[in-house]
Amino acid sequence: MPRSSLIAAVRSLEAQLGYELFDNTASTTQLTPKGEAYLLDAERQLEKSAKSAAQSVAKPGGKAKASKGRGRAPAAKGKSTPGRRRQAR
Repeated sequence: MPRSSLIAAVRSLEAQLGYELFDNTASTTQLTPKGEAYLLDAERQLEKSAKSAAQSVAKPGGKAKASKGRGRAPAAKGKSTPGRRRQAR
């Protein structure tokens, strides 16, 4: 991502939040206290989401739940899929 795009994205986020995340000087860039709090909260939310996703996929035995079939999603009802085998009747 080009630096200018990153700066624009950060400024857009700061505008949405209503406060600055970074304190910029000529030689350094540091998180503001609100920026530090935002970062910690974002990290906690990501960790919580990752744990929740892992728990929803895993079986009680700790193994991932396998899908039935050959690992392909079924075609939409009434639609054919190229290379799709004829279904048993």
